[in-house]
Amino acid sequence: MKKSYLLLLFLSFACACTRRPSFPDMNEERVHAIMQDVSERNRKYQPLTERDDTMMQCVIAYYKEHGTSNDLMEAYYLLGSVYRDLHDAPKAMEAFLNGIDAADTLDTDCRFDILARLYGQRCDILYKQRLYKNSAEEEKKVYKYATLAKDTVLILDSQWGRLGKCYAMCDYQTVADECMDVLKECERYGKYDYGARRLCTSVLANIELGRVEDAESLIEIYERYSGEVNVQTKESKFPIYYYAKGRLLTDLGKLDSAEWYFRMEMREDDWNNRQSAYRGLHEVFRREGRIDSAYRYAVLQCAAVDSAYQEMLSANLQNLHELYDYSRAQKDSYEKSLQLEEKQSRLQTMWMMTGILVLVAMFACYYFYSRYKRRIAAAALELERANARLGEQEYALALLKEQLKHTNDESEKEMLAEQVRLAEEETRRQEQEVQDRKGELKQLRSWVQSRAKEIRMQYQGCELFQEVKNKVGEGRLATNEDYKQIETLLLHDDTRLLVRFFKQVPEASEADRRTFLLLRFGMRKTEVSSLMAHDKTASAKACDRMFERSVGRRPASRAEAYNWLLDL
Repeated sequence: MKKSYLLLLFLSFACACTRRPSFPDMNEERVHAIMQDVSERNRKYQPLTERDDTMMQCVIAYYKEHGTSNDLMEAYYLLGSVYRDLHDAPKAMEAFLNGIDAADTLDTDCRFDILARLYGQRCDILYKQRLYKNSAEEEKKVYKYATLAKDTVLILDSQWGRLGKCYAMCDYQTVADECMDVLKECERYGKYDYGARRLCTSVLANIELGRVEDAESLIEIYERYSGEVNVQTKESKFPIYYYAKGRLLTDLGKLDSAEWYFRMEMREDDWNNRQSAYRGLHEVFRREGRIDSAYRYAVLQCAAVDSAYQEMLSANLQNLHELYDYSRAQKDSYEKSLQLEEKQSRLQTMWMMTGILVLVAMFACYYFYSRYKRRIAAAALELERANARLGEQEYALALLKEQLKHTNDESEKEMLAEQVRLAEEETRRQEQEVQDRKGELKQLRSWVQSRAKEIRMQYQGCELFQEVKNKVGEGRLATNEDYKQIETLLLHDDTRLLVRFFKQVPEASEADRRTFLLLRFGMRKTEVSSLMAHDKTASAKACDRMFERSVGRRPASRAEAYNWLLDL
């Protein structure tokens, strides 16, 4: 009996000391469901939460007992992704490293694709910490295991990513030397367009090294095969192309074309792009000897650099917050509810401000539209008034005829008949006035068109005219040499042309002078805007502006301003 009691006590003690699993109620189906759910949300870039942290810990504990090395590796990859979304970089790096240690690379069934992604996540975190050298080393391992996994996209992405990190380290030599090898590998995999889209950084590296010819060949490949550049307009949705192209054209001495590309980049709202554009324009004007313009863009560049520096500091603080945020464990439900209420309040405020902005925009559009309507040509305005008077007279005549038809009094009939006769005469006079107004408006427009056509025919046989016309078709800008030749040709026919112009418009700018020269050379208004890289209505607005400065009033119509300019 005593021995039985001791045996029972020993068994109870052994059961109590047995290590219990840390994954309660876990089975293969449950683990598989958790893995599939977390993996799907991670693939769709949906944020992972603290609950996923707890569940993945249970999954890892289960796989340590019952899973394979591939299962454990994938579980650590998802756990690291959870910590990444929770802004806990050290734990994320630790989870990714544990996943790498769990891999059995000697096994023929090893999931090299997951191993490559583990290194890729480590690479991204190191890059955000500005540890470019360490990140570039991790990219080599990504390339190694992506090759074993035969993942073409990841292979090419790792190679271009390593060159991008070399560029961030100012290792331009490596970028310039290896970019063509990577591009050939893209061609071998049938991804030549993908490689062409990654060439702008290599173009800038070659420019920094002074390899202008290599940079020119790379930018041609980018324009032809990337699919990101409009062949006709030379426009791209990626501003880095404008900066790279502008830098290249500056080194080639094509300053007018370089100026166009820098101005295209200057349209971007991002301060980084703007300060690059200002720096490029400063260099262009400095080389052209236009000191005032160079000084202006140097000042703008300094202001843009300060703004970009402030923006960079804010981005760095945000980056640190995304990597290291240890306050998540201390957030309770009360704070979360306050945040939700604040978010809803901000959303309501945002919608209210959006509604106000829409109303202001609608009012502004209505105001400018009304202002434009008030500036309709005088001839057209008079035509409308004549039509209105004619309509009133016809209505009055119809009323008189109706009264005449229904009256029985002879004396009243005679009086109404006389009124009808007078009204018919007035109606005929009004109709004649309408026709006269129409004729005046038609004659004015016809005269302006014939005058412009006459000037165009005068210079159409000139070789210089054809060269400038070809530039319009090719989307190029008129150069300083073109303006000099046009001015010489016009002054040969009329030596006092510019004297009369500056006498009428003494405060004319250089852009106004060029607009005047091109119009007197026979170019149409839209062609002038294209040659000067302005919008389609810019030349017409310039004509109105010069007319107003000279005459002291706004033109009654665009035809009046154009007519005045051609008669100078």
